Amino acid sequence: MNRTKIFSVLALAAFALPLAATAQNTKTTSPVAAPPSNIVMFPPMLEGANPDGKGEVNKSARNAQTLITDALKSRLTMAGVGAFVYSRRLPTVQRAVAESLIKAENAANPTDDERVAQRVAEVMGADEYVIVDVPDYKYDAATRTATFTVSLIRKAVDGTQLGTVAEKAIGVAPEDVAANRQEGSAVARAAETVAEQTVNALFPMPKVETKKKK
Repeated sequence: MNRTKIFSVLALAAFALPLAATAQNTKTTSPVAAPPSNIVMFPPMLEGANPDGKGEVNKSARNAQTLITDALKSRLTMAGVGAFVYSRRLPTVQRAVAESLIKAENAANPTDDERVAQRVAEVMGADEYVIVDVPDYKYDAATRTATFTVSLIRKAVDGTQLGTVAEKAIGVAPEDVAANRQEGSAVARAAETVAEQTVNALFPMPKVETKKKK
């Protein structure tokens, strides 16, 4: 082999070595599924939070209901989940009632019957729905402590169950908070923690698999 050919072979080998090293160090990732983007969340209905037969409302219960709902919605948004909170005042719901697609009494509280909740979610054009339940809300003014359980049920609009989770929440208001704001402070603290726990459990972040270096 003459000198020209030897030089050419050596040059090609030198050029190929960095490429091989680069190929060995390159990591490949598997596709990551996008979080769901069209979910209706049915908020909890705390006892006393809605008007009774006399039109009276327990303001503390209503405030707690709002704080818990807002904490869950905020956590869903942080997780990249596209969710909106159900209300019978939504235009799509009012139109569905007007067109007799759902009954007015069912629109008032669809979670009384999961089949009704499924129907409402379907009429609203959602892909999934989440039912939130808080069955045991309590506040102890003496200890400035709010305790309650948050239960979430996630389902596809066809009724297929996609997951459930329930967590106990405890929140204590600081002593320096004004007395008339202590309950709200305790609820907000508990709601923030339990919202993170339940949403992360129900909508876990997808794992990204990587190939190890050779």
